[in-house]
Amino acid sequence: MYPALNQREVLKCYSCIMKKTSFTIALLAGFVFAQACTNVETNSEASAKTTAVSDVATNPKSAPMKTAMADIGSSPESMTARADMMETAATSPATPAKEMIDKAADANNTASAKEVMAKVSNPTPAKKAKEKVETVTKKVASTAKKETTSAVTKTSASVSNSAKTVVTKVQNTTTTVPAKKEMSDAAEAATPPAKKEMKDVAEAPSHAAFSGLLKQHVVGAKVDYAAFKKDQAILKKYLAMLAENAPQDSWKRNEKLAYWINAYNATTINLLLDNYPVSTIKDINNGKPWDMKVVTLGDKIYTLNEIENGIIRPTFGEPRIHFAVNCAAKSCPPIRNEAFVASRLDAQLEEQTKDFLNDKTYNYLEGSTFHASSIFDWYGKDFGDVKAFIGKYTSIPGNATIVFDDYDWSLNKQ
Repeated sequence: MYPALNQREVLKCYSCIMKKTSFTIALLAGFVFAQACTNVETNSEASAKTTAVSDVATNPKSAPMKTAMADIGSSPESMTARADMMETAATSPATPAKEMIDKAADANNTASAKEVMAKVSNPTPAKKAKEKVETVTKKVASTAKKETTSAVTKTSASVSNSAKTVVTKVQNTTTTVPAKKEMSDAAEAATPPAKKEMKDVAEAPSHAAFSGLLKQHVVGAKVDYAAFKKDQAILKKYLAMLAENAPQDSWKRNEKLAYWINAYNATTINLLLDNYPVSTIKDINNGKPWDMKVVTLGDKIYTLNEIENGIIRPTFGEPRIHFAVNCAAKSCPPIRNEAFVASRLDAQLEEQTKDFLNDKTYNYLEGSTFHASSIFDWYGKDFGDVKAFIGKYTSIPGNATIVFDDYDWSLNKQ
């Protein structure tokens, strides 16, 4: 739309044009002014446009007006070209009203002037242009939104996949052996396979707690069960520690063997303390205490028979263990007043065997008869040649006859 002018300004402009131009041009200008007067604008921007048009109309010989008229007048363009110029002016809201009037004034005939004015007055091209711009804008915005959403989705997926890859790599990474506490903390958060691998490289547990209890409550191969009862909580804590640290493939042979011997002896004492006072271990479970499920080690509950006859004997093939594991009876080899440890295991087993075979309470020579513990009878195949085995640790004539004495199952208490 053109800016609105008041009637006084329109008449003033029209009068000026009549004096300076031909009738045709005056008629055309009158049409333009009439059109402008029908569109009254009330805002400050419309008022400014009105002032601008008024200035052009009252001063047609101003420098801008003369320049525009000279350019149009000297142009060899056809009437159609001029009409296109007017159409462009009409669809461009930035074109000043005075320029449209100046270019329209150059028309050579009324018919062409009317055609130009029709194009100038027709808002359709501008409207269509505006609609097209809006359509394109919406399309661009929609496309941009889709592309942005797609990019975000792809990025999220990429980040998620990357995170999964990192987690997988962390889980599959081979763990070295750090400090014991750090290994334990890591094992708690690890997946089952990773946790198993960590346990496989765990160190063997310390037997210091059990050793302390034995030094305190074992004197002269006799056990003070009454006093030991007061410290049973410490013993149970030690057994719980063994349960959490069952032997692993990475352990050395002596570490495993020391573990199982101590586990057997600690479990036997704990079983007696749970049922104390008793006169013999056979008072428990109708004379079959060794067949009771009494201790959890790792993920399994064991009987004493399973530990000795299912693990220690067949796994290690060590006959000297019979002088190390203790059944809490008077005829049983004396319980050592310290725990067995891997670093000294061979020396400990050797000492236990020699002391037992040279203690006349358990084994002795009488004439040509050697009185031996029933242990050599029950587990003879573990020793191979029994006489030869005994002869390694004590004096036994080559022609001596071995007899096995009865076993005293009375409790080895003080």
